[in-house]
Amino acid sequence: MTAAARTKLMACVALTYASVAYTQAPLDPASIDTAVANLEVGQSLTQGNSKLTLNQRATGTKDEKGWFTATSSRGGFAVRFPAPINDLTYSVVAEGGVQIEENMLTSETATTRFMVMCMKQAAFPVSAEIIDRTVGMVESQSHQFKSEHFKNGSMAGLQYSGIDAAGLYFAGQTFVMAKQICQFMVGSPDAFQGIPPDARTAFDSFRTVSGVNK
Repeated sequence: MTAAARTKLMACVALTYASVAYTQAPLDPASIDTAVANLEVGQSLTQGNSKLTLNQRATGTKDEKGWFTATSSRGGFAVRFPAPINDLTYSVVAEGGVQIEENMLTSETATTRFMVMCMKQAAFPVSAEIIDRTVGMVESQSHQFKSEHFKNGSMAGLQYSGIDAAGLYFAGQTFVMAKQICQFMVGSPDAFQGIPPDARTAFDSFRTVSGVNK
């Protein structure tokens, strides 16, 4: 995947979260790749009142199908992706002193970017309305957009697909996990319709993990 396509996918996720959270220090999508490429595990990029920390790089347990399973260090969730996984935490003090933390797992094949982010905060209650608002913001930046309700165990929300304004094909899910709102995004410059098989496998792999600081 080209750097431009990668950045567009990250921007879609990051800008959506920033708007929902009303934060004054949104995550710069390019900083994710900068952190993965340049930081040692445990180091952080700090800008103003925000911090991006690399928790794990190229991690995961590889299975017989060549997919990797990894657990977020602070998010309380695990996923399965088709390439090694990077684990990061973004924290910021938003307007009114509200603490916001976004934990993310990212992975990339030659053509496709996978990312899941879960946000915890105390600025507003997590509800179905937040899911609708988040997905509505993704739709407003897309065309050929389709969405439907889904359920994965105790988690429920909306799943969707479309093409962004720059031509990136994407599929995603937005849902509530306990007191966190989570967004799953899979994107590629290569055309696909609906939820492609690799995205479906990744989506269905999401699970909560006990004993993690949630």
